[in-house]
Amino acid sequence: MTSAFRADPELLVLLFRNLAINAVTYNQRDPVEIEADARVDPDGSLEIRFRDNGVGLAPDERERIFAEFYRGRHGAMARGSGLGLALCRRIAALHGGTIAVAESSREGTSFHLRSPGV
Repeated sequence: MTSAFRADPELLVLLFRNLAINAVTYNQRDPVEIEADARVDPDGSLEIRFRDNGVGLAPDERERIFAEFYRGRHGAMARGSGLGLALCRRIAALHGGTIAVAESSREGTSFHLRSPGV
C-alpha cells in the first residue's frame, strides 16, 4: 500500500525539536535517550511514537502539559515559557492530526502522534 503524507517540513522539525528539547530539559539521566519510530496504518494514517527517558509525568499532568504556559511539577528544573508542547499540539492539528501522552513513568514518557494520510 502506498500512502502520502503532506506536511510543512519546517513545522515538523519544530514539533520534533520541541519534543527533543523537553526530553533533554526534563531529564536527570546520562545519557539522555530519545527514540522515534513511525508506521503507516492500513487506513493510510501516519503514526509516530516519540520516547524519552526523562523524569516522567504525573497522571494529572498528561493533558495539562499541552496548555499554553503550563510548566508542570518539574518546571523548576529549567527555564522556559511553557509553550513548547502547546505548539506541538497546534502543529499536529494544523496537519489534521493529534498528539498525546501514550504512557509515562519515572522511566520516561512516550508521545503518540497521529495524522491522516492523503
